[in-house]
Amino acid sequence: MIHNDPYYQDRSWVVEGAAVAEYSNGYNGSVALTTIERLTKTQIVLANGRRYNRGSLRLVGNYYGAELLPAKHRSVLDVLAQTAFRNLAQRVWSLDKSFRGDRDAALANIRRIEEMAAEARNNIEELAQ
Repeated sequence: MIHNDPYYQDRSWVVEGAAVAEYSNGYNGSVALTTIERLTKTQIVLANGRRYNRGSLRLVGNYYGAELLPAKHRSVLDVLAQTAFRNLAQRVWSLDKSFRGDRDAALANIRRIEEMAAEARNNIEELAQ
């Protein structure tokens, strides 16, 4: 995590019940959304049972692993948007790999792709709300 990030400096978002994300950086960044179940003197215990160090916001016992961020952090939203886009691309590819239809079938698939794209767009736009 970038230590000058406001979320690292201001820990007011670290409260019981807060929506958080286990964020792993990298080429294929990943995010797991959950909530804070309880706080101890040194740890943040999540609803999924995982524990994070309150000082470093890193997974206990794994300094280089996932870090804890607020669910609405820009990095989290970016990974969720990338995931939505990749899922859309996979669904389009699935339509294409088995397509052997005629003009009407092609037009029907294009309509399905437009619907899927609109749904993905809506999901990405809703992330920031």
